[in-house]
Amino acid sequence: MTPASQPVPATPPPSGGTRSADLARIRRFLDRVRRQARRWIWIEALALSCLAAAGWFWTTLCLDWLIEPPGGVRIMAAAGLVFWLGGIIALRLVGRLRTHLRDEPLALLVERTHPELADSLSTAIELDARAADPDQPLDQALLARTTAAAAAALSQVRVPRLFKRSRLLRLAGGAGFAVGMVVAVLVLVPVIREHWWRRMVLFDEAPWPRRVTLTVADFPDGVRRVARGSDVEVVVTANAASGPPAVVELRSRSSGGWATARMGTRGSRSETQQEYIHTLRGITDDTTLDIRGGDARLRGLTILAIEPPTLASLDLLMTPPDYIGGGPRPLPASRLVEVPQGATLTLTATASKPLAEAVLADLPAADNAPAAAPTPHIIATETATTAPAAAASTDGHTSLRQIAGTVGPVLADTVIDVAFTDTAGIKNQQPIRLQVLARPDEPPRLSLALADISAVVTQQAVIPLIGTIEDDHALGQTTIRSKRLPADGAAPTVTEQSLPLATAASLVTLSRDSPATVHVAAVEAAIGDRLEIVVSAEDRCGLASGPQTSLTDPWTLEVVPPEKLQAMLEAREIILRRRFESLLADFQQSRDRLASPDGQSAQPPEAEQTRARLADAVARAAGETSDIATSFRGIAQELANNALLTAELEGRLVAQIANPLEEIVAGPLTQLADACRPAPPDQPEQPSLARLLPLTDECLRRLRSVLDKMIELETFNEVVDSLRTLIDQQEAIRGETEQQRKQRAREALRGL
Repeated sequence: MTPASQPVPATPPPSGGTRSADLARIRRFLDRVRRQARRWIWIEALALSCLAAAGWFWTTLCLDWLIEPPGGVRIMAAAGLVFWLGGIIALRLVGRLRTHLRDEPLALLVERTHPELADSLSTAIELDARAADPDQPLDQALLARTTAAAAAALSQVRVPRLFKRSRLLRLAGGAGFAVGMVVAVLVLVPVIREHWWRRMVLFDEAPWPRRVTLTVADFPDGVRRVARGSDVEVVVTANAASGPPAVVELRSRSSGGWATARMGTRGSRSETQQEYIHTLRGITDDTTLDIRGGDARLRGLTILAIEPPTLASLDLLMTPPDYIGGGPRPLPASRLVEVPQGATLTLTATASKPLAEAVLADLPAADNAPAAAPTPHIIATETATTAPAAAASTDGHTSLRQIAGTVGPVLADTVIDVAFTDTAGIKNQQPIRLQVLARPDEPPRLSLALADISAVVTQQAVIPLIGTIEDDHALGQTTIRSKRLPADGAAPTVTEQSLPLATAASLVTLSRDSPATVHVAAVEAAIGDRLEIVVSAEDRCGLASGPQTSLTDPWTLEVVPPEKLQAMLEAREIILRRRFESLLADFQQSRDRLASPDGQSAQPPEAEQTRARLADAVARAAGETSDIATSFRGIAQELANNALLTAELEGRLVAQIANPLEEIVAGPLTQLADACRPAPPDQPEQPSLARLLPLTDECLRRLRSVLDKMIELETFNEVVDSLRTLIDQQEAIRGETEQQRKQRAREALRGL
């Protein structure tokens, strides 16, 4: 049987003094338990604090060595430790120490761990508290026996059982071991002690020593500023005594989140060093970089995407060469500018944001550039400190906005580059390039022709030249050069005459009413000679190459007797008459088809076809007639130019042939053509085929009357030809008679 189940032996009732002594013993026991509890509370709180501090040390040591967080994170970690320890002290120490441990709970705690007390201890404490209440009288003998029994049982109580001593010992041992390990590491490994103290206590940014050392280029103070939208090349150099790492990773974080890329190697790998490279495409916003290789880490690298400077406006002022004149003139802003060769160009480029530096340079165009890369020629360079006139105040600093420079004289195609660098050191991403094309001075352009002159002329001929002479800027001098080539092979002679020009004229128009003329008599050409006419024009180009000259192709003319020229023109008249007769024959056939019974009785579809065929015949007749009239008028003008046109010839060629033909074209033929056209929508009625026949007959009548005049003219020409033949025969007889007379005279002289 357990002690709790054994009967309590009967004892005599104790006296009041004995109960008081037992009660004092109980209270001393409870005070000892209370002190022991407080002691163990201190031990547990200190052990938990040491474990927390040791755990924080190892956690921060590992994480700081692995990732080297920034100072703000380390400060938060230190604050976390303070709050953690404060919570342990507040909850596990101060709060529990402030709790009043009354006798009743302690008695219950003792009885819970020692069942053999059979609730005697808690009963004695409770009855003692009730004994002081006069309203609740208790049996003193019973109270004394209960107190004595509780006091006697105290010898069986083992205080360590009350507080789970083994757990507390394990907790204290673990805390001691953890603190010992921390102290051992800090004492035995000075490198860890120094760096951990500097980073976690002093919050220094000194990195942990690594086996591998990583260095990144172009990140001063861990920040790199680039143009928004540009590609960024990140170059990392890894050094390690045992060999560079095989893999280096680049982590980038932007608005799209984190991205990880494996960096590629560049160059050859040495025993201790290797260079790695990776290109970030199209950086549009700020980006944070982390680089990992081996046990080394590079953190806190930042790429700031800054809007690059762009061209806000471009003002161009072109000053042409002196020989062109006109003074400076503005040009529209364009990527491709054309200026006269020898002109100067002034550029004023304005940036979209304040600048630290602006450079204006030119280099030869691609077509004119040498095989090697051309070296730019700096036109103008301005910085914020050297351009106070163009400077603007930005954030308390002086910066410029524009650059101006003059290029020229522009003698060849060139390319002008404008380079902007803003106050953050960002250059313009897109090239600001202006191509200047030097438009060379063009030679004069001559578009001339001989008017109403054929390949032969008479000695009295006046040769007219018509057309245009123009230059891109201004004509300097125009000369008509006539070269006489004698038939006997003698040396040629040259005659020159200049055309009067208005000052700085760029266009000269020679019309039939005001042509340039060459008088054959002034050249003193004889019959049988040839005449070459060349027109030259010179401009006012003031460049080093000098004025430019253009020449027409030479016109070669033969000087012939008037009779030969007239015979040629008469032959041309016969050809024109034959052509006119053929025209009349074709037109007559069209009229006969119209007058035939089939044509007059044609139904609407066939009638329209007949009308269309007649319209075509009228159009051909009108065109041919106009051309023949112009040819007859040209014959008359050529006779006039050769001083052979008489009043009678002019009356026949112009008044009796050319003018009537032109009147027929403008009158009856035009009326007949209008009648053959389809009727407009507002005039549904159209002339019938029967009404077209009189108009056709009228045209034929008028044309035949002109043909009669041509035949009369040909008869007249035949008479003139006969007279010329008689004259030629008479001249031949006279020559033969003179020759025979000379022969007889020589024979008479021999007989003497």
